[in-house]
Amino acid sequence: MKSLILACCLFLAQLAHAATDPVLVQQVNAFVDGWHDDAAHARMRYFDKMAPDGVYIGTDRSELWQREAFREWGRKYFEGRQAAWVFHPTRRNVYATPDGTLIWFDELLDTENMGHCMASGVIRRTAAGFEIVHYQLSLAVPNDVAKQVLGIVTAAEARVAAAAPPPASGQASVPAQVPAAAPVPATAPAAGLAPAPEFRPAATPTVAPAPASAPAAAPGGAPAATPRAAPAPAAAPAPAAPPSTTPAPALVPSSS
Repeated sequence: MKSLILACCLFLAQLAHAATDPVLVQQVNAFVDGWHDDAAHARMRYFDKMAPDGVYIGTDRSELWQREAFREWGRKYFEGRQAAWVFHPTRRNVYATPDGTLIWFDELLDTENMGHCMASGVIRRTAAGFEIVHYQLSLAVPNDVAKQVLGIVTAAEARVAAAAPPPASGQASVPAQVPAAAPVPATAPAAGLAPAPEFRPAATPTVAPAPASAPAAAPGGAPAATPRAAPAPAAAPAPAAPPSTTPAPALVPSSS
């Protein structure tokens, strides 16, 4: 049964590929190339070409950007700049539903800051034109070095986990998919270019707990003297002899 379902999916994918209108493919290529060109020339309309409900997934596991959050993060790399990030597509496959309203594609990219990358996207065709609904970017890692890359990634994630505070009781330790605030890129852009969307949240520093039994500080900064327990009273004297108790010395706090 599973083999039949897989065969059907592959057959439908082949039909979609074979049935893609060459004119539509040309239009989609022009649209996506223009989208990348907007980023290469720091045009803010780059974000307008995404759908209002559009999603951009970057290379870090914590990245799942909604369009408006992505726009706000990108402002400092677009406004007043000549270039943001530069992607050069080297191969792209375009597929579509029979009516051409839903389009998906995959592409290979040469990038300025991350080398060879791979990406896939979904485009919706509306009365106003094309809009990007979903885009996912990933690094292209050769299989021969996958284990070395995995070792580097594992070590980096272990450092982040060690620096993060423990989760509250009953709270999952998996990081949220959508960052609460736009993180700052870890690497500085080269040659005036903003880094490609490879976003890494800053590690939250841990706060050392205060000692459980630390004495309160005296006004001068030194710890106040801890009063000793009062001595037990002496045994009662004989009735004929008057009591001759010596008062205990007053406690004087140590000078700071």
